[in-house]
Amino acid sequence: MNESVLGLLYLGVLLLVVKLFEDVFERIRMPPLVGAIIGGIILGKSVLNFVQANTVALFVELGVIMMLFLAGAEEFDIEAIADLRRNKRLLLATFLNWGFGTLLMLFVFSFFIPISLPSLLLFCSILSMSSVAPLARVLKDLGITKSYFVINIFAYALLVEVAGLIGSAVFLQLAIGGSFGALKVINAVFPITLFLIALYSVRKELPKVIIAVEKFIKSREVVLAIIVSFILILGYLGDSVGFNAGVVALFLGYFFSRYLERRPHILERLRGLTYGFFEPMFFGGLGLSVNLVSVRSAPLLAVVIVLTVIVVKISLGYIGGAVLRSEKPFYQAVGSSLKGGVDGALLLSALLLGVISSKLYTMALITILILTTTFAPTLKGLKKITKEKRESIKDVHVLRSYIAWYTQDTPAGEVAKMLPHIIVNEKEKLKPVVEKMAQLGILGAIVTNDVGEVVGTLVLKDVLSLSDREELQVGRENRWLA
Repeated sequence: MNESVLGLLYLGVLLLVVKLFEDVFERIRMPPLVGAIIGGIILGKSVLNFVQANTVALFVELGVIMMLFLAGAEEFDIEAIADLRRNKRLLLATFLNWGFGTLLMLFVFSFFIPISLPSLLLFCSILSMSSVAPLARVLKDLGITKSYFVINIFAYALLVEVAGLIGSAVFLQLAIGGSFGALKVINAVFPITLFLIALYSVRKELPKVIIAVEKFIKSREVVLAIIVSFILILGYLGDSVGFNAGVVALFLGYFFSRYLERRPHILERLRGLTYGFFEPMFFGGLGLSVNLVSVRSAPLLAVVIVLTVIVVKISLGYIGGAVLRSEKPFYQAVGSSLKGGVDGALLLSALLLGVISSKLYTMALITILILTTTFAPTLKGLKKITKEKRESIKDVHVLRSYIAWYTQDTPAGEVAKMLPHIIVNEKEKLKPVVEKMAQLGILGAIVTNDVGEVVGTLVLKDVLSLSDREELQVGRENRWLA
């Protein structure tokens, strides 16, 4: 039978089985991505040998690209993440997690895995990095992606992933060459750096191009096609210089987030295309290349890899959380330890390029499954924490994207008539005023004098920062008045 026709059959069966396993695992409250990978393993050469990995390789790569684009576009508060860029503790925690983790794994694995140093460095780097794709999926399912505490966890995992990607890109080039050398390192790092600088410099121009196109072309399908073409073309350019196309897509999602917030019809189509087709293709495709037979010949090595990765990732993640002064460093450890996104794609690339063996690929993927299956359910505890922190001062970041979308063309007077509001006299005691604001769910109040003239505003977040031992009057002399 024609190979292209067989490809249609493989795609259809893989999609059906993977979605079925995703649903089953979701019903038993396990990460759906684990079910998808297991579905791929069953259809692959380890069990039924029905679907060939090379027939769906393109869809596997497209899957992680589209997943990460949507994660950047809709799941996380960009402004809050941007506020963390200058956090030196975050950078230190990132280095400890990925850099020190890679060295620890390298030390342990060098006694058990007889491959070249560049190849082993690549293997350790991939296992030491985080993956925001499964983390984003878990947090999305919990409905807590906008909490500041969760944003800190995501930003930490994201930086560990980016550090791992850059390091893995360098090690991959060295592994292909088979040796180290200062010139080779420079040749690997320099084009990646140039690409990231160029991508950052055009971050504001890309949405403007789409907006300009909208003025002349009214078809929504054309706009959708242009966005997808940007993702694919820039992903190709990133991949050509050694930077993963998936993370390029994540950055593009950030750049397009405000544009897509104001066009929910386009965002909904992207969601349907990604979560209905590309996502299951990616996770299922990872399972197709697993070779369980090879693991039976080296069970001790499999145990060493699994235990080493779990101990290193959780312990260094916890230390990183402590460096960040997190109230709950365990969740930083778990968030930075989830795997099964870009790291899986890198493992598959290393396998196809002959840098690692089928045995190492299978053991690494088993490690990913165990990590995600074991620790992802523990993130449910974040739901309680974020609920308790909902009144936190820092959660004002949550409102920014909503305000940008909802109030873009709405007169202030019209909104003021609809929303609950409060007017207080400047001589009123602070405590009853704050209690009234809390009951109504109002973030601010208007302060007037005895003749009804407005003398300032009282903002709840500033009041919360004051000591509750002080009993102050609401007056224009107080520092929280605008």
